[in-house]
Amino acid sequence: MALQEGNERQAASIGGSKRFTLQRNEGKVVVGTIVARGISVKAKRRRQRTLAWKRAMNRLRGQALQWIKDVSDSVESLTRSVSGLTGHAVRASNDITALNRRVDTIAMEQVAYAERITGELAVIQNRLGVLSREVAALTPRETAIANLLQPRINTAIIIETDAGPVAGTLIEVGVDYVVVAEVSGTLALIPTAQISSFQ
Repeated sequence: MALQEGNERQAASIGGSKRFTLQRNEGKVVVGTIVARGISVKAKRRRQRTLAWKRAMNRLRGQALQWIKDVSDSVESLTRSVSGLTGHAVRASNDITALNRRVDTIAMEQVAYAERITGELAVIQNRLGVLSREVAALTPRETAIANLLQPRINTAIIIETDAGPVAGTLIEVGVDYVVVAEVSGTLALIPTAQISSFQ
């Protein structure tokens, strides 16, 4: 923009001097520069306060945004933690349910096993009774006498035989014989087949 000639004026005021420049541009009056001591100080202070307020607001805004970001990050982290803990809780619950089912299965198996063992034991006891009766029926007389005399070892006894009675201490019982120590010190060997009775 080409400037033509300009005019400068000085004006006095009560608050001090003011200097301003008027420039003429293609027939129009344009105010160029205004410098006033009283006005510029107030405007400068106002502008400084405004800038300070804007800086403080920007700082507060930045702090608020940072706080919101931190809170958002914390919430996200807590959400992940809660999600992980929920997953652990679900897995633990599933494991506990599976363990409870397994314990119930084992308990039922133990009951069934105990019932089976009890049944088998009853069968074995019945067979043992039958076998005992069969063995008793098949045992020869000599074995029966030996079984009866076994508990009488080292006790006084009188044994009746075909040759007469033998009195003394029973010291040995064999499969088909017994040994009696007589009062005289003689050892009498008696075949079990010859024993008729004893007392």
